[in-house]
Amino acid sequence: MKMEKEAFEKLIADKPTSVRIKGVALFTALKEAEGLCLSEPSDNNRSKLNLAESALQEFVALVGDESSFPNLAQILSYLKEEGWNVSKTSLHRHFEQGRFVASDGMFLRKDIDRYAKTWLKQKSTGKRANEAMSELQRKKAELELDNLILDNKKKKMAVDKEQGLFIPREQLEIELASWTGILEAGLKHWIQSNAAGWIRITDGDTKKVGELINAMNADLDEMINSYSSDREYEVIFDSPSEEETD
Repeated sequence: MKMEKEAFEKLIADKPTSVRIKGVALFTALKEAEGLCLSEPSDNNRSKLNLAESALQEFVALVGDESSFPNLAQILSYLKEEGWNVSKTSLHRHFEQGRFVASDGMFLRKDIDRYAKTWLKQKSTGKRANEAMSELQRKKAELELDNLILDNKKKKMAVDKEQGLFIPREQLEIELASWTGILEAGLKHWIQSNAAGWIRITDGDTKKVGELINAMNADLDEMINSYSSDREYEVIFDSPSEEETD
């Protein structure tokens, strides 16, 4: 791994002290291993050089990776941008409690994301990620149940229709028209049949209106009851004559 001292110092300039110390140690070890290989190119020295290069390469990858954070300030900024409800005080307290830790002086984004989903609440929902997911799953289950109930109702209606338990709309309208005609004819006949009796009840005396009303109600109840029983009626609908259709 070839890296100039100036570029390396720039890379670790804004990193925590512990990270800079480790970086300097690794960089120094690499330069010493390179010097040994130049002065004494043995297999042992080449092996040390390879180890030093690998160690520094891993360090540079970690420090220069955008998926890691060097300090809590950057973590706080990242979490707020991601929509998490967190403060500087709570973040420091959680760090001291060990809810997230550093790896080689750096905080990995995957660890911070895991910490946020476990311990923090989202600004948009006011709930933790697992709570929001539970709410979503609950709503999904309710929707699935509603759809299942609706499907069952549709299936039941289909079965009832096949069994003749539903009356087609056209047939229902015909039945209603038939009963309307029957009721109208019955009322007219009822009035004609009872008019004379009602007149005799009052003898022309308005004081007997109460008796008249009672008698009419009794006769009406009797007629309505006759329609409540299962009876068959024949209704004839006159078709329009040729003159009427012209």
